Amino acid sequence: MSSTFAQLATELAQLILAYLDQKSLAAVALTCQRLYSVSLPLLYEDVTLLSSRSAIAFFQSIETEGSPRPGYVKAVRISFRYVSAQQISVIVSAE
Repeated sequence: MSSTFAQLATELAQLILAYLDQKSLAAVALTCQRLYSVSLPLLYEDVTLLSSRSAIAFFQSIETEGSPRPGYVKAVRISFRYVSAQQISVIVSAE
């Protein structure tokens, strides 16, 4: 009997996928519906936003009724760069 990675138990697949960087994880999520659903919680676990525009778009997307994404987010980093080259970072973590 032949088996594939997509057939692994969700928890086991997530343990393995957790070793991937965000770009690779996003690529895996695009391969099939099963791996998309397994990868989604990992993709939204730790979010970094680099502009006010991306921050607004992100928060609008997770407030959509019925969206599972808010439950996946554990940390959000918002970092804006100003003319003075100072960087202000705010970390908001769910307890």
